[in-house]
Amino acid sequence: MVLPRKTLDAWMPKAWLLAGLACTAALQSCSGEAPVNQSSFSSSELSDLSGQLLEVLDDGAELFSAPAQPDLPADLSAHSGAQFESFSLETVLSLDDEASQALTTPVAALIAQIDRFALRPVSGPNEAEPDDNGSQWRFDGIMRSRVFVDSVSSENLPTGASDTTASGHRALGALRNVELSESVQRMALDLAGATPQSLWVGADRLDIRVAGTNTSPCYRSYRWEAALSPMQRIALDFTMESCPEASSLGELNTWAASAVEVSGALTSLDGEGEASVTALSGVAWFRQSWGNVPSGAGAVVIDTLTLALDDNSHLEVSRSKRRSGRGPKTVSATLHAQGKAPTSIELMWEDSAESLLAASGSAYPQSIALRSADDSLRVTATVMNRLSEANTGSDVRAHVPVVVTGTHTGVGFVSLTALPVDGSDQVGL
Repeated sequence: MVLPRKTLDAWMPKAWLLAGLACTAALQSCSGEAPVNQSSFSSSELSDLSGQLLEVLDDGAELFSAPAQPDLPADLSAHSGAQFESFSLETVLSLDDEASQALTTPVAALIAQIDRFALRPVSGPNEAEPDDNGSQWRFDGIMRSRVFVDSVSSENLPTGASDTTASGHRALGALRNVELSESVQRMALDLAGATPQSLWVGADRLDIRVAGTNTSPCYRSYRWEAALSPMQRIALDFTMESCPEASSLGELNTWAASAVEVSGALTSLDGEGEASVTALSGVAWFRQSWGNVPSGAGAVVIDTLTLALDDNSHLEVSRSKRRSGRGPKTVSATLHAQGKAPTSIELMWEDSAESLLAASGSAYPQSIALRSADDSLRVTATVMNRLSEANTGSDVRAHVPVVVTGTHTGVGFVSLTALPVDGSDQVGL
């Protein structure tokens, strides 16, 4: 099937919606799992489905109302009426019992995301029922789960490490060889689905629980479960104790919770099916976005850096620049110190001369130097180990964990557009 150019230039959800169509038509998921349903379908059914999806890509936005301004705590659950919705979790993990140890002795990092894209508005249950003809092709949405995991070298063991610690480091060190996992499924036959309290795509799942004993109206507890490989699975628990910061951009709403403590476990199977469990704790950033899908790509792109520092503060930095790489760059930064109101600070952002070369051929800085105007903060954020790229439809971005050194230590995540090709030193990853 030849796609129109305007479809190829569309934003990310439209791109993976088409990928979902291709996978569904082949009766299997993009994760490579065996097909759940082996029913046969006629060529006319496939043609009708293809035409229906392409029509929605062109005109679907007109079917959905623009979301109202964020209203917390009501908007902390899933939004079945939105055209697009996404939950993401970024966490840096440690083997220690205290989550704060992830700031100084990180051993692994996880980026997990669950997206839902509606083909048409629904009223009632999110999961579509078969149509009058009993066709199992009938569905009203497609969902995607994406999981990237990375770790520091398993050789970097603490001095005098116990057997349990050494075993944990080896288990997490093996994650360096786990490929990025991505699964696209239709919202039918329980392959994927969403309710106000849960979302799932295959074996990956997010559950939201409201705790009635806490006085905060926004108090929620969450569990995120993800299959990292056929032999490894991770489950993480975390709570949000206060209302997060919410914002709107166009017809897309977002709220974000920063520096949230997480705990959980990595379960690994050996060649004989014996399971070993590695306890984990860490710090995370958790976000939810919902609304209508933006269209097209602008001339300006934004790089972001979110850091948790060893003095219990966290730093949010953004840099806007022209897509061409030419012209001035604008940096804005907000420091969230414990017990204080957020403060805007003047910050310099400098990419390292040495860059990392991704599989796509794009280059990204290996590290980023940040320095405050009063020189009280001078840190370098270095890519933990390897790159993870995502094609948004308008550009390719790297989204990776970083380790912080300098006047402060810590961890965080960076989201970057590719560097212009300038012949700088590059390291292949």
